Amino acid sequence: MRVACIVTALLMAASAAAETNRASPALAAWEAELAQSQSELARELIASGDAPSLRLAQILAPFDTSALRIEVEAALDALPITDAEGAWRAFHRCRAPAVDCDNAAALAALAELDADNAWTQMQLARAALREVQADAALQALRQAAEASPSAQFARDARLVEEASHLLPIPPLQASVAEEMGTGLGVTRAMTTDEFRLVWAMGALAGYAVPTYKTLTDLCRPDARQPFAPDWQAACLRLAVHMGRGDSSPIGGLIGFDLAQQLADDPAEAARWGEALRQERFAQHQLLRSQDLIAARPGESVRFVSEIFSLGERAAISALFDRLGLPSEAPPGWSADEAEPRG
Repeated sequence: MRVACIVTALLMAASAAAETNRASPALAAWEAELAQSQSELARELIASGDAPSLRLAQILAPFDTSALRIEVEAALDALPITDAEGAWRAFHRCRAPAVDCDNAAALAALAELDADNAWTQMQLARAALREVQADAALQALRQAAEASPSAQFARDARLVEEASHLLPIPPLQASVAEEMGTGLGVTRAMTTDEFRLVWAMGALAGYAVPTYKTLTDLCRPDARQPFAPDWQAACLRLAVHMGRGDSSPIGGLIGFDLAQQLADDPAEAARWGEALRQERFAQHQLLRSQDLIAARPGESVRFVSEIFSLGERAAISALFDRLGLPSEAPPGWSADEAEPRG
């Protein structure tokens, strides 16, 4: 999943509740009205035919409207590749099974249209490795450490946020709002703003996104062996770059863990080990904050809004400040000790 925040579980608990509790007729009717309104809006956007409208239609089309989703997917596939979003779509499409496409052209489009993206450069490095082009692979790896770790998240978040503002939410009757609030695990009615953000978080989490397996595959020992020590140095720099700069907590967890493994100097390895400990503490605190978030009216809305505007890690830091939670691990704290024991 894209979003690793506990508020996702908090706000999307309604989905789990739906597995065990049948929706009331009133809620089922409300959901049907929402789906119908979404479908109508998606069709209007598809009719516009331009890339921004089609991307919004793709997000807004209800998941159970397969014909509508096939229509918008086909329209997007037919568009010329003119921007980073289109280049990534073509790249992911080439990786799907039984799809006839030009993978080299998709990579070239990424290099041209989204060069200042660390994930683009990592894909170029991986492709060069496959072609046994050592110099090109090393150059791309070094460029990845200079490029943005969060450009893609920012683009996707802006698009999903725009779609969420267009979402045609029907009026929430009191009984429906109460039922939805119960599904969220809170003792009050859900607000329209909260539902809009629940929907947006679901849409954002559903995106096809780069995985950190790309980084770990590039920088595991057997991958860097032919290029050591330059390859190891480039991997270490990239791991630190992702650990520090990715807007997602996953970046810190995986980046600093990898940096700790790659550092030959014991003092440097200890430095990145401490950075990893702090990232794990932040995740521990976030898990502990669930009840505090639920108890503060409007806090979940504010937190998720800041995830979209600031990125996850900055939003988490601001949340801790508001809740009065320490964000720095005390001496001696370890993630192993924080794990619950059965």
